[in-house]
Amino acid sequence: MWLAGVERWFLRAGLFVPLGFACDTFDQYVLPKLLIARVILLGLLILFVIRAALSGALMVKRTPLDLPLVARGLQRHRPPCAGRLVQDEQLRRPAGRRLLVGVHA
Repeated sequence: MWLAGVERWFLRAGLFVPLGFACDTFDQYVLPKLLIARVILLGLLILFVIRAALSGALMVKRTPLDLPLVARGLQRHRPPCAGRLVQDEQLRRPAGRRLLVGVHA
């Protein structure tokens, strides 16, 4: 399928992200790299949606990298400890009270 070839070229273009440089921007190093990375990501996302629409099925391959993502997702749903509750309460205070009381880690 021609989409697979286009996706491969987008992934190969990711190798050129470190070479992104622009003389006419305020941040000559980071902003061009972010722009290149976002264009590549947006292109891959569009190609993924097109591939899913043409095939009629959403196919996602499982990889070993899914395990850390699942662990992070489960970590967000665990009950917080008491110290974290205190920190969250301090961060929810209005800015004026936060400055008066101080946020202690």
